[in-house]
Amino acid sequence: MPMASCDECDWQCRADGESTVELGRAMIDHYVETGHSPIERREPASQAKSS
Repeated sequence: MPMASCDECDWQCRADGESTVELGRAMIDHYVETGHSPIERREPASQAKSS
């Protein structure tokens, strides 16, 4: 499950499934609202399958 977080504040977002469209939109919205650049991180496949 892809996720993004911001190193400048406590913002985090997870995308359901493999779709990154919603995550990308959330990252853009966070940047527009705060000026912070979120970082997208994907969980390793082994962790995603065991969840």
